[in-house]
This record gives sequence, C-alpha cells and structure tokens, in this order.
Amino acid sequence: MISYVIIFILISLIFSIVFLEQKAITGEARKRNRRRWPAHFALFMIAIGIQMMLPIGAASAAIFAKSNGYGVINWLNIPVGFASILSFLTLSLTSYLLHFAMHKIPLLWRLHQVHHSDYELDITTSYRTHPIAVVITLGVIFTIVCLLGPLPEIVLFYSLIVLLINFFHHSSLAWPKWVENTLAKIIITSSQHHIHHSNYQPETDSNYSVDLCVWDKLFGTHLKEPIRTNEKFAYGLKQISPTEAVDLHAILSSPFKRK
Repeated sequence: MISYVIIFILISLIFSIVFLEQKAITGEARKRNRRRWPAHFALFMIAIGIQMMLPIGAASAAIFAKSNGYGVINWLNIPVGFASILSFLTLSLTSYLLHFAMHKIPLLWRLHQVHHSDYELDITTSYRTHPIAVVITLGVIFTIVCLLGPLPEIVLFYSLIVLLINFFHHSSLAWPKWVENTLAKIIITSSQHHIHHSNYQPETDSNYSVDLCVWDKLFGTHLKEPIRTNEKFAYGLKQISPTEAVDLHAILSSPFKRK
C-alpha cells in the first residue's frame, strides 16, 4: 500500500512540474519553443516505439531477473531493506558512469551531442535523445539490472525518481533559492544541471549525476556555479547551428557528420 502511495505522489509531482512550466512559458518564449517542440515530440515518440519493440528497460529487466532467479541479490538472498538501498545506489552510480562515458568516448559523444545541442532548456529537453543512444542506454541498464537482480518495485521507484529529477533538471522554471539550497545537499539541482548544458566545455564537463550529487563530489566533477559570468553563459553547441538544432533530420543525422 505504501509503495502505491509513493508512486502516486511521484507521478503527481511529475505532472505538477509539467503544468507549472507550461503556465510559466508565455509570449515570445512560447513562440520560440514552438519551433523546438515538434522535433522533441518526434524524438519522444521514437524512444517510446523503441522501448515497446525492445522490452529491455529497467523494469522489464527486473521482472526478467526475478522470474529467472538472476542477479546477485537473488543468488545471495539479501534482505529486502539492504537490497533496496544497494539497488538504488547501484542504479544511480550506473547512470553517472554511463553519462560520463557519453561525454568522454568520442563515438558515444556523437550521439549524446543531440541532447546538448538544444539552445534553450525546458522539460522537453529531457527526451531530446538520439534513438541509438536510447538503445545503448536501455542495453546497459538491462545488463546491470540482470546482474544485480533488484526487486521490480525498487526499479520502478528509482525510474520515477529519475524521471521527476530529469524534468526538474531541465525545467525552465526559476526555483526558489531555499529549494535549490536544500536539494543541493542531496541531488544535482536544476541550476547545476543547467551549467552542464553550457556551450563552454569546462562547464559541460561537470555535474554528470542524474540524481544524487554524491557521485560528482566523489569523482571531482561537481560544479556549484558557472565558471564564466552569467552575461557570457549560453546553452547549446557551437558546432551545431540553432537552425540545425530544431530540424529533426539534422538532429538524427548529426552524429554521422564530421564537424
């Protein structure tokens, strides 16, 4: 019963952020975003299609592992409480390392640059991901979950947490300072993730965590404030023009072009 209540609260928070941002975007900003949103919606639908055709997501992997008795947790009969904490931390660290690899391995960066080529940020940036990157991410998560063998409920809970934080990260909403300061003790905040979307590489190479800030602090990639002054701060990638950044064909083909 408690798990259902938590899931309901998380889903409600997700929809609340979407509603608040849509209410906040008005005037010229809404006109600019209408040029971005069609490509983002298309990428979102492609990602959904991939997940339906290739059921190798985190929840599917957890159900598969439990049904077949795969994974360290199932083999060692680890108590539920400890297994839940171990599962959450393992999935969180995996997400950090995968994101770090997306930036440091040239072939993966070619795919991941699709996400960073957005010249403005809002919730739709959350699913601005190249389809091949979606497949790679699903494959990595599937493998890790099968090796670990966590409870499907914990995987679902983690997935919703990440979705909520992902929307929070990319949202264009200006969050109260006390919210940022409070959450910064636990997670990478919205303002810190916006630094990660800078077009200045020393700023981009920071704040890789998709949830807990402990990994960035542990591995020395945490950046609390932009290196440049706010007047110079900008999103996007210099090698991809604003026109290309909103064109679906240009987005999908960008990893295969030499720049």
